[in-house]
Amino acid sequence: MLGGGNPVGGSFTGPATALEIMGDHAYAYSGFKAASTSSVTYLAFTSGNYYFVGQFQFNVPLEQADPTAGVEGTCRVDFNDTGIAMLKASSDFNDNADGSVETAIIIPPYTKVKVVVDCHFSDANRFGTCSFIGRIYRTKD
Repeated sequence: MLGGGNPVGGSFTGPATALEIMGDHAYAYSGFKAASTSSVTYLAFTSGNYYFVGQFQFNVPLEQADPTAGVEGTCRVDFNDTGIAMLKASSDFNDNADGSVETAIIIPPYTKVKVVVDCHFSDANRFGTCSFIGRIYRTKD
């Protein structure tokens, strides 16, 4: 399943529900998700007849109105229901943490991708995000 693609105007249309493809470039943005002690799915999609090479970034929830208010969170990336990456980030001002982690990632063709985040407490005023940004390479099938 491919994303909806970029519209004719080439404008950003909101959070991706799939990996969006533009030529050989690809991306997926989760949009803001509130901090929660329950598992929250940030992104879920299935890749197509290509493999993706790029970066994955997890940004732990922050509160815009109070940048000193921190949250710790873990982010799990699953391929076909199997964990392939676990990242942890902290936005705790007292720890001088940057609240963001990145890792290089390759997504094989026809792979179900799911990104799930858990935080150490719930807060409807603190929001996290994640993204995939990179290139695709087509397979022959």
